[in-house]
Amino acid sequence: MIRIKNLTKDYGANRGVFDLSFEVQDAETFGLLGLRGAGKTTVLQILMGFSEASSGRCTVHAKNCWKQTVGIKCFTGYLPQKISFPENMTGLTFFQFLAGMHGLKSLEKAIRTAEHFELDTSKKIRKMNPEEKKELAVSAALLHDPQVLLLDEPDMDLGANAQVRLMELILQEKSRGKTILLCTERFSTAERMCDRIGILKRGSLVNLDNVSAIRRACRKVFCISFRDEQEAIRFVRQENFEVLSKNGAQLSVAFSEEVQTFIEALSRYHVLTLENIPQTLDETFSCLYGGDFRD
Repeated sequence: MIRIKNLTKDYGANRGVFDLSFEVQDAETFGLLGLRGAGKTTVLQILMGFSEASSGRCTVHAKNCWKQTVGIKCFTGYLPQKISFPENMTGLTFFQFLAGMHGLKSLEKAIRTAEHFELDTSKKIRKMNPEEKKELAVSAALLHDPQVLLLDEPDMDLGANAQVRLMELILQEKSRGKTILLCTERFSTAERMCDRIGILKRGSLVNLDNVSAIRRACRKVFCISFRDEQEAIRFVRQENFEVLSKNGAQLSVAFSEEVQTFIEALSRYHVLTLENIPQTLDETFSCLYGGDFRD
């Protein structure tokens, strides 16, 4: 289990994380979502012991993240957002170097992961493109078959095919009971892979739940066709719902109230058709976040 309690890391100018609390259960995949600068990377750096919090507590499998970092690294695979490589090594010699640091004799897990990406590990790292370097980093994070995975923007720099392979890989690790904390700006990624998600905004959680519950908590959008344009105009003037668009007698309307309240309002008008417009996950999170979210 990953446990974060009242965690604060204040860099000043409203940067950092503030009184942050959440838990990632054993064998759970938890998505931490937010725009760049929201504090996602800060959380992972603190969990790995690379940065110490101003206050609060955090543990990984009951080990203190500042006092027992060596123990945590033994069973944790970390994929940072920005990676520095020894450029003169090949992918294979990089694996060998890391295996020596972990006291491992076998490279099997890393090599199988690289093969999954169809990555040529005989190539010098300096000759690899950004996508190949990211694939190398993912393979390296899994080298010691860790029980916990901390992944910072894992699909950044990956093309469509590599993203599919990455998703397959993470779902495979998930099926093996791994505990995964995945930080991302891509909501489609979280929707496919995470059991629960937390939305991080300016260092604070603004929502934490499963995807379905968060969808239900956000606004609904309906397309309404009235008997005529005058009826549509009367609805706009008399009802307190957000009108997204108007086309003659047809309105697109958004609301956050209970559906029953909306239906009761509609009963006062001549409505021909009513269609629910499903919201994308990006639109849902944009609503909750109070700003634009983009893949």
